[in-house]
Amino acid sequence: MPTTEQVFLALLRSELTGEAPPTVAPSEELLKLSAKHDLSHLVADALDKQSALGADTVSQALKKQRYRAVLRYEQLNYELEAVNQCFAEARLPFIPLKGAVIRAYYPEPWMRTSCDIDILVHPEDVDRAVQLLCDKLGYQYKGKGTHDVSLFAPCGLHVELHFDTVEQGRASKANEVLSHVWEHTEGEIACRMSDAMFYFYHIAHMAKHVEEGGCGVRSFMDLWLLMHAAEYDKAERRALLGNGGLARFAEAVEQLADYWFSGAEPSSFICDLEEFILHGGAYGTVATRTAVHQHKNGRWKTLWETIIPPYSDLKLQYPVLQTKSWLYPFYVLYRIGTKLQRKERKLAGKRLQQMTSVGNEERRSVADLLNGLGLSE
Repeated sequence: MPTTEQVFLALLRSELTGEAPPTVAPSEELLKLSAKHDLSHLVADALDKQSALGADTVSQALKKQRYRAVLRYEQLNYELEAVNQCFAEARLPFIPLKGAVIRAYYPEPWMRTSCDIDILVHPEDVDRAVQLLCDKLGYQYKGKGTHDVSLFAPCGLHVELHFDTVEQGRASKANEVLSHVWEHTEGEIACRMSDAMFYFYHIAHMAKHVEEGGCGVRSFMDLWLLMHAAEYDKAERRALLGNGGLARFAEAVEQLADYWFSGAEPSSFICDLEEFILHGGAYGTVATRTAVHQHKNGRWKTLWETIIPPYSDLKLQYPVLQTKSWLYPFYVLYRIGTKLQRKERKLAGKRLQQMTSVGNEERRSVADLLNGLGLSE
C-alpha cells in the first residue's frame, strides 16, 4: 500500500500535470499532511475529480478548504487590482512578488494560495506608498520591519510592502544579486522581474526557508512550474544562481521537484532532502528549526538566544528597537515577563523541552543536509 506521503504527492502531481489521480479515500492522515503544507484545497480538488469526497468529517473539511482557497484568490486578486490602480494613478512603480506572479503558471490561478500580498517598491517611495494605501484604500498600518511594512486591507487581508528583497543572515551571498533587483525589471508602474531574476528570487526564498528549518511542498510546485515554463534562458538563470552562491542548492531542489512531479529517479541525498521537507511542513517544526540553528550556532548558544534573543532578532518582533536600540535591555525583560505569564509559560516550557530533546543524530543529519545544499558556507 502506498504511504500517506506518496498519495499526497501523487494527488498534487495530478493537479499540476493533468494525469489521472490515484483512487484513494480521504483520511485523517492525508488531511493533516495537506494542512501542514497548506495544500488541502488541491488534495480536495484531486479527490473530488474522482468523486471520492463524501459526507464524512474529513471530506467536509477538505471541501471547506477548497472553498476558502477560491474565496481567498478572489480577495487577493481584487486587492491587487486596487493597489495596481492606486499606484498607477500616483505614478508609483512597484513589483508584485511571489504568489501574485507564480499563480499565472498554474492550470487555474486559484490553485496557488497565498496568506498575503507581497509588493516591492523603491526605498524612497515606501512612505508615499503607505500613505496612498491608507488614504485611498483605507489600509491600516501595523508596523515597519527591516525590509517591509505590514498593512491590512479593510477586508482583513495582510499586505507586505517590501522596500528590500535582501534579508540579512539568510542565504547571505544571494544578497549580492538581490540588491540589484530593480536593474532586472520591465515596465514603468506595474513592473515585472526578468525571468532569470524571478527564478533566482524564488530559489533564494526557498533557501531562506530551509535555513529557518522548513520549506513547504508548495514552493517545489512553484519551482517545477517555473522549470517547465514555455520559454526561458537557462544560461541566464544559471549565471545569476552562480553569482548568488545558490547553484548547488538550486540543483538539489530542482532534482527533488522533478522526482515528485516528473517521476525522475532520486539519489540518496534527494531522499534525505525529501524527508526533511515533508517532515518540516511549510514553516518547519521546533525540532527542525532547532537542529538548523544548533548546527549554525551551537547547542548552548541556540538555547541562550531562545531565552534572550540578540538585538538583530528582537528588533523584528519589536520594530521600535530599530530606531531606539537603547531600549533593547528593557524589551528583553518585557519579553521574559510575558513568557512567565501562565498561558505563555506552558507554551514556552513545552518549546524548551522540544528543543532540548533534539539529539546528536538529528543535528548531524541536518548538518550533512545543509552542507550538501551549499548553505553552510
